[in-house]
Amino acid sequence: MTQELTILGIVFSLLGIVFFIVQIILIIITSLKNKLHNELLLSGTKIDGTVEKVYLQKYTQYGNKSPYRILYTYTWQGKVYHQKSCLLWDKPNFMEHDSIAVYVNDLGKSTIQL
Repeated sequence: MTQELTILGIVFSLLGIVFFIVQIILIIITSLKNKLHNELLLSGTKIDGTVEKVYLQKYTQYGNKSPYRILYTYTWQGKVYHQKSCLLWDKPNFMEHDSIAVYVNDLGKSTIQL
């Protein structure tokens, strides 16, 4: 039954549609994250945060290159937040306990700019 051309055509068509829908969802998520990042940089409140750790994310690769991430902490409206930066493809010039500029909004969402 799996060797019939019509069933194979239906299965591969459905797989193609599923992959297309997943692609659209991922594009939407990426654009929303980029929009939030840009909004925070333009209209967010700039506060001081502290770098907790800078590390190489070994198991994520693009070609032969792995990205870096910065773990940072900040206090906003009496609450302490621990966040991660986006993927950084060049090694950042930060060490543990360095001060870093953090942009936050009223919801506690944050980003950093290097």
